[in-house]
Amino acid sequence: MKTPRTAAVAVSLALLGALAACGGESDSPAPEVASDAPAPTHTDVDASFAQLMTVHHQTAEEMSGLAEINGGSQDIKDLAVNITDVRDTEVDAMTWWLKVWGEESAASAEANGLDYTSMQMDGLSPEEVMYQLGGLSGAEFDQRYLELMIVHHKNANNAAQKEIRDGANGDAIRLAEAIVATQNEEITTMETMQTALTGF
Repeated sequence: MKTPRTAAVAVSLALLGALAACGGESDSPAPEVASDAPAPTHTDVDASFAQLMTVHHQTAEEMSGLAEINGGSQDIKDLAVNITDVRDTEVDAMTWWLKVWGEESAASAEANGLDYTSMQMDGLSPEEVMYQLGGLSGAEFDQRYLELMIVHHKNANNAAQKEIRDGANGDAIRLAEAIVATQNEEITTMETMQTALTGF
């Protein structure tokens, strides 16, 4: 089964190309802008979006890393690889934005009490999700992974819609739009996979 790779994903890949275009003094890649260029206009909404979505994406990557090991079907493993690849690109972009905006990193925000309750899956924290998935394998893992990842995607879409509605930074808004489009396609793919697993 082919996983979605659309124009929405291309937005994320374009971000990666911009980030890789030139380096900086830090280990983080830098976008292709003049060194004296001002940081893009942003608000607290943009910063919160980047912080929350970075943490959320990292949870998806952890879940998908486990799927590559415990997954029962090649389709699940291929989906997991695709999810990780796209999120890596988007995390790189958001990490850079937070830096040039002079905002707290996602890791620091999380350590300082970032509110993640809106992103819980079936009422479970990321730690609880990983513990639950870690005890499953094969078809049983596949089914639960799909259930949780669909909820995960819907939560991300809610956060992205808030950025689209209330954000000010053009790059962040475009990424939010790409997230919604990409994840809607992935939800459709995962629902089809669920039907194949359960027969209804």
